[in-house]
Amino acid sequence: MDPTLTAASPLTATERLPAVEAFPLYGGDALPHKPGKTVQRIEIVSSVEKADGRNSENCWLVDVAKRFNQRRERIDGGTPIEVVVRAIPSGLGAQMLAAGKMRPAGYSPAGQSWLELLRHQGLPPTLISDKLVANTTVIAVRQSAWQRLNQGFARDLSFTRVVDQILAGNLKLGYSNPYTSSAGLDFLQTLLWVLAGHGQDRKPLTAADLNRPKITKLFDLLQQRIAGTTPTYPQSIQVWKSQPSRFDAVVMAHQSINQLKQEPGFDDLVEVPFGTAQNSPLAVFPWTTAQERLALQRFARFASSEPMQALARQQGYGESQGIAAAANPPQADGAVLSQAQTLWKQPMANAPMLHSLAWRLWDHPAGSGHAFKPTGTDPRAALAAGSKHLKRTAAAPLS
Repeated sequence: MDPTLTAASPLTATERLPAVEAFPLYGGDALPHKPGKTVQRIEIVSSVEKADGRNSENCWLVDVAKRFNQRRERIDGGTPIEVVVRAIPSGLGAQMLAAGKMRPAGYSPAGQSWLELLRHQGLPPTLISDKLVANTTVIAVRQSAWQRLNQGFARDLSFTRVVDQILAGNLKLGYSNPYTSSAGLDFLQTLLWVLAGHGQDRKPLTAADLNRPKITKLFDLLQQRIAGTTPTYPQSIQVWKSQPSRFDAVVMAHQSINQLKQEPGFDDLVEVPFGTAQNSPLAVFPWTTAQERLALQRFARFASSEPMQALARQQGYGESQGIAAAANPPQADGAVLSQAQTLWKQPMANAPMLHSLAWRLWDHPAGSGHAFKPTGTDPRAALAAGSKHLKRTAAAPLS
């Protein structure tokens, strides 16, 4: 039987990780090396939302690689460079790297947090570029649901108000596993930072914050109110499209809300931006050769060129309209992020989780039969206490 991704047992053990060959290569000829091959292949492991060669809405980096390869660039007059891209969810890719399951020349997760986690685990990455393409994590909220709750309008939305409604059991949120998903990890980091009161003092999240009983109890309460969790956010979107009433809101990337609003029944979505920068850094490792580094530097410059950035904007990438200071935490270090993941895992043991292989998320189409079940309820007193605490610690709402 295939191993399943459950909230209680994230993919952390080497024996639970898939082989790298399970993920296809895109951007070049996508064939194994052969004797007499006349190109120097440079492999980048990339987050799925920009490197899924089977999805025209999520393949910007693949498109860039194809255009770059057409240039037939060479290093010191050698064989032409061929950049190929392997799409693996950011967190799963980080786990495979740390476990020694693969050795690509480069790694481009959606955000910086995975590089911090790798550094914490003893695998120090070196940046080639801190930004290949701009993106932002957002909560996509149905405006009709928000107006029903608040008798108001989208301008009243803020990260803390959304969380408050989740705590009260009034808003059904779907989000993704912070062991595999950048959006899920960014939501986790921002949520804990806000609950710790740092939306006001702007201090970074600390290990001491994560040990405070009031914070852990409130976090446990919120986790029990989550409507469902998937390995990565594209799968949350698939579920939402097939079961529109399942969620009132879903955590995703800004790039994807622009695409989702084109779908029937989703034109009223509004976004609440939050979190750390999701700028798809490109990093290399101690095993990356000097020639591979030079090749990736050229590729990063090409990806950052105006024609390639224009292509990104056509696919929905770009900065959101602004993140309020109260929902924009400083980047946490790897030790704190690792502790936050552990905190998430504990109350999620009995929470609704889609059981499927995280690395095969795109093999489960919408309507495939996977379903979420609602969680149980908590005492009214606990809900009231949680809502009161959040209102006390939250800073001003988003404008």
